[in-house]
Amino acid sequence: MKMLLPKSIEYCMEIMAGSVSPPKVPKGRHTGIGMYIKLARYDVNFVNNVSSYIHRGLGMTSRQRELAIKLTAKYRKQFRNVGIDVSGITKNPEFRTEVRTVDRSKRFSVINDFIHLYFPYNQEMIKEINTMLREDVLIHNSQSQWNADEKRWDINNTEGNFITLYDWSKKNKFDFSPESIKYYNKLDKIIQNQEKYNIYATAKDDSSLELHNAPKELQEYWNSHIKDKKLLEQVKSCGLLAIDLDKSVLTKYNFNKIQQEILSKVFITVEEPISSVLFTCLDLGFEKIAVGLTSHSASNVEQVNKIIKWYRVKFDNTDDVVINSKNTIFTDLKVPSEPTDKTRLIITDRMSRLQNKHWDFKADVTIGHGMYNKRNIFQGSKVIDVKPSGEEDGWRVDSDDLF
Repeated sequence: MKMLLPKSIEYCMEIMAGSVSPPKVPKGRHTGIGMYIKLARYDVNFVNNVSSYIHRGLGMTSRQRELAIKLTAKYRKQFRNVGIDVSGITKNPEFRTEVRTVDRSKRFSVINDFIHLYFPYNQEMIKEINTMLREDVLIHNSQSQWNADEKRWDINNTEGNFITLYDWSKKNKFDFSPESIKYYNKLDKIIQNQEKYNIYATAKDDSSLELHNAPKELQEYWNSHIKDKKLLEQVKSCGLLAIDLDKSVLTKYNFNKIQQEILSKVFITVEEPISSVLFTCLDLGFEKIAVGLTSHSASNVEQVNKIIKWYRVKFDNTDDVVINSKNTIFTDLKVPSEPTDKTRLIITDRMSRLQNKHWDFKADVTIGHGMYNKRNIFQGSKVIDVKPSGEEDGWRVDSDDLF
């Protein structure tokens, strides 16, 4: 049988993909990748991808061309078995489509509310961005994502996100737009002179705080809504308004370490038992608290039982406590499962239930293991991600009945 001499590398790739039939079709073979040329597993994805481009009339990139020639030569014996001699086409490659150019630049730019990242496919860099989004290193909402139409990442432009991604992009040798360089220099100047720009509060006297570097609008809001509240409420408001608390405030009013952490930040990670964090928040006067336990493990059941017992000792009853869980093991605790307007504490195994439109419950604080999520249901409230430190030794009550 006379061998067919292919006129293009694209034809050889189509044979490998099984999208066209060779001169000699092996018995029992049908169309499909690997039907005529048996490919190594690690070559399948490449052949599939390239054949999809060819099918759409698009050319291969220069790198794809190089690999396509190597694969054609690699499977030359199998090509001969189906009536094709590829020796000539691999020595003097010919292509029926134009080479496809790929933008391999790495660019960082900012337009209005978004940071735009452009870079060629890089699995490690994509993994790093996804990790920063998933672990909330980057503050974002559902609009921070890969933009398939524009071939770029769009990330919410906050000062923290900008600095984080600028430094990450610099490490990965991106090119920066003039506007982004100017903005970075402006933020860096502020960072290097925080005492001049940072908004913070100091202790004015025994009952009030004083703001420093506050813009006019914030100062007016403080004077109208916060200034006349009790001192503890002023301190709590600083955390929610992103106003830093001077160390003198935290020491002057004798807040302990965990109280200082809770009061000074909106998103917090602590190594304390959930019960310690919960009762600290109750002592600090937070009105609505949600506790999330991510499973029905024995240790979580024990935690819930302890919390309920301690709550009854501290407040005499649990009328304003709700346990919302599918686990019937909590039935004996005789605690309501649905909140009312008087509910102060909800313990649930699924935080998404807080979005229940029939519940009129907006948590001031959400506490839990692995519940640290800034994107959706926790926005607008204080979030405390608890990393257990071991024993339940942070909060004590004088009652042998609890143990």
